Amino acid sequence: MMNLIKCHFAYLLNKVTLFILPSVNIIMIISLITNIGDEYSDNFNSYYFSSIVMIKICFCFISIFLFSISIYKQNDYYAYYILTSNVSRIKYITSKIILITGTVLINFVFLFIIFLLIGFLLQDYFYYQIIFLYGFIETCLIVVIYGLYGMLLMQITQNLFTIIFPFVFMILTSDLGDSLIETLLMMIFPNTRDVDIINLIHLIWLTCLLIVSNIIIFCKKDLHY
Repeated sequence: MMNLIKCHFAYLLNKVTLFILPSVNIIMIISLITNIGDEYSDNFNSYYFSSIVMIKICFCFISIFLFSISIYKQNDYYAYYILTSNVSRIKYITSKIILITGTVLINFVFLFIIFLLIGFLLQDYFYYQIIFLYGFIETCLIVVIYGLYGMLLMQITQNLFTIIFPFVFMILTSDLGDSLIETLLMMIFPNTRDVDIINLIHLIWLTCLLIVSNIIIFCKKDLHY
């Protein structure tokens, strides 16, 4: 499995990707600094919520991009050589999902640490609250979910334009209300909410469902690109 992950790493994290990821992280750090308020505000709502929104938007795009191009025919051409070397399709696609999810997770851990450091250093009366950890975990799951939607669409269509749709759905669900239809839509295309463990469990379940769906489609589809 580790050899497969290293192989995916070499093909996926190319010069373009390795330029984009540090650039986005630098932008995020600047954004976190600019989100610092001039005065104390209860629960640091301004700093926390502004940071979460920016991180969600930027890393949703990054996640969708990484998951989608990883399975795009022009970037996945080496699949033939690996799969003809006694490597199963399940192992191939699973290792690819692990790599990208791990890349996103590492970025979120880094940004969470930076978020706290900037808060302690620059925000008056700043102190750690459990909602910060919940918010970053929730946002990380949401980012991975939309990335997996991007991978699913790319597997089905092999069209780069499809990566736009998960991102658009993420933006559209940001302002949904509490009606039945809107609630059901949010269950399929989730977005950040108040602290809710049930919601967190649902996000984990949806992540697992999308992972299994991507694996099944990859195992069933024709790989003759």
